[in-house]
Amino acid sequence: ARRSFADGQAYVARFPDAAQTPDSRSYRNALLCLMAAGAATADNGDACRAPTATDPIALALRESLVRAAALRGDADAVVAALPELLRLPYNSFLYSAPLTPALLRQDPVWDGVRADPRFKALAGAG
Repeated sequence: ARRSFADGQAYVARFPDAAQTPDSRSYRNALLCLMAAGAATADNGDACRAPTATDPIALALRESLVRAAALRGDADAVVAALPELLRLPYNSFLYSAPLTPALLRQDPVWDGVRADPRFKALAGAG
């Protein structure tokens, strides 16, 4: 799986972002960050910086970055971001719906932080 993530990271990195819209650039960066986490490589610096806006696109991008943090086992980053993602409306790029406590309990991407009591409370499993 790590090799596949590394291959995906190399593929996405080939696309220049100079001519892209801010949303496209943010989406590309979120993909790079997620791929780096899955490949267990260093992140891409600014690629893992979450957008601060609360529009649906920015929230979906933030969710991707929180997934990357979960893959890295960074419970502090996950727990800091999840309350807003669980509260505000948006469509996840993966689920086509917002995150819910049930999805947090079921999706294996959260396994790296699942034992954290703060995560358990957010997932309704504590």
